[in-house]
Amino acid sequence: MPNHVINRLTFDCPEERLRQILAEICYDDSAEVETTGIGTIDFNKITPMPPSLDIEDGSNTNHGINLYLTSINPNVKYFGTEKLNPREFKALSERLSGHRHFLPHKTVLSQDEITNCTRYRSADELVKLGKTAVENLMNYGATTWYDWRTRGDTWNTKWNSYSPSYDGGNEICFQTAWSAPHPIIEKLSEMYPEVTIRHMWANEDLWQDCGSRTYLGGEMIDYDEPDSDVEQLEAAASIWGYDLEEDYGLVMSASKTSYVNIDNDTYELVSVCGQPGLFSNGRLTEDDIPEGLHLYHLRSGRNGEQFSGIEKKVSVDHGGSIVTDKPLDLGNSGFILFDKNNAINFMGEDITFKQFMEGDFETKEGFKLE
Repeated sequence: MPNHVINRLTFDCPEERLRQILAEICYDDSAEVETTGIGTIDFNKITPMPPSLDIEDGSNTNHGINLYLTSINPNVKYFGTEKLNPREFKALSERLSGHRHFLPHKTVLSQDEITNCTRYRSADELVKLGKTAVENLMNYGATTWYDWRTRGDTWNTKWNSYSPSYDGGNEICFQTAWSAPHPIIEKLSEMYPEVTIRHMWANEDLWQDCGSRTYLGGEMIDYDEPDSDVEQLEAAASIWGYDLEEDYGLVMSASKTSYVNIDNDTYELVSVCGQPGLFSNGRLTEDDIPEGLHLYHLRSGRNGEQFSGIEKKVSVDHGGSIVTDKPLDLGNSGFILFDKNNAINFMGEDITFKQFMEGDFETKEGFKLE
């Protein structure tokens, strides 16, 4: 399954003109889609795909192309009757090789290879399919629907639009597969040059592509894309209509330069200086903890103790990290030394940041946090 990309188109024009535009670009009732009519968008109404390209994309077509080339190859005497002259065949072969740089089509199949590739489809069927694909390449620069649609100058996506949403206003919403249909929107702007069209898009993987483009007269007059990971997530979530915390468990980090997932990783619940805290063997940073929590570091003991104390920064003998929901009073010295009356107490429970921030945890029986 592909990643779905949401697309929002906003039209700046009079209502009567908008209704006319939406009526001209929508799926007709005869279209084989779930939703038709106003508020949908049919890419074939904007950049029509030539019908001959609507052939299967895959191994059968590849076999068909190889078989067709073998059948018209003037140097092959054991298969095919209608041969090209050597000059025409060479030009055709070079054109096809330019289409597939990494795995060129074969222009000569052995008799055993012919037998293998016609095991499930007849030679006549495959030759016909291959001929159609080759003619498509000559006429349209692509062999099949997939080659043509995914090009950057046609649709830029493998399927037509789907999952439309429309509330009667000046915005229509739909989804596409893997990428946004930028050339479609540009062509749409050319078709209605007096209308300002804003296109916002976002991949369902919020860390991937998103942004907005504004068109007028077939030209892009404004463009915006996130400059940082934080802006990327916030913009993508906004376009999809998601809440980062409720839908993804993501909250701003203490550094305010990233987001932290509060649902996934677990840490050991501890008591430190009479307060609950979370312990990590690793060295956490403010990028790793949610905004509003406080980060400290443990110094390893040198006389058999597990930890000798806690402070804000530990460069040498780092023994782990502690996260608390309230700041610790480190005094003027900036650290707290542990002794038998003041040490880390492990509570025997692993919890997430979310559980910790909500107080959803238990302490050992008989132990009371101050």
